[in-house]
Amino acid sequence: MSEHGSPSSPTSDEPGPSGPGGPVPYAGAPAGQPHGEPAGPEAPPEPVAALPWYHEGIRFGCTGCGACCRQQGYVWLGAIDVIRMATYLGLSVPDFRARYTRDVPVPGQPQPGVSLKFLPHGCVFLEDATNRCGVYDVRPLQCRAFPFWPHTVASRETWDLKVRALCGEEAFADGKVYGAEEIRATAGQFVALGPAPPGGAKGGR
Repeated sequence: MSEHGSPSSPTSDEPGPSGPGGPVPYAGAPAGQPHGEPAGPEAPPEPVAALPWYHEGIRFGCTGCGACCRQQGYVWLGAIDVIRMATYLGLSVPDFRARYTRDVPVPGQPQPGVSLKFLPHGCVFLEDATNRCGVYDVRPLQCRAFPFWPHTVASRETWDLKVRALCGEEAFADGKVYGAEEIRATAGQFVALGPAPPGGAKGGR
């Protein structure tokens, strides 16, 4: 973002538009343009940022199909996620970490990322028979932000591949219409703590 400084005050000790320091620029004149002299050609206007492909909003409603939770991958956890879920389950943080999480090496980072464990049917907290999440009320931020992740909303093509194909058309037939600003804000709060897993990160609302 460019910054615009305010015009500096004249340093002349004589009244009027000129003094020992030379002519004083008039308000709005380009830097170095003397008072009273015509300004040069106007600078072209700054380009307007292109609207995102979702600028009219996206209708989405979770159908509870469980597809997002069954997709093998990583659910990255921040410290607040760990504390919330441990407290919800009545466990100490070390006990929660030992039972439900795994450390994953992250290239370029000195410390590993922390992800929930996965079982053959999917996320460790997914109840296989009901598709219900055992910690839904305190689910991780990654899950709360789904499907509006930075990489899924980067383009319509990625959205169709990573979300529409996963969730099915039923998820877009009904549900809330999310506005562009809400989508942008949701994507902006999601911070990946590790590499994108093969096939894309998994997650759910």
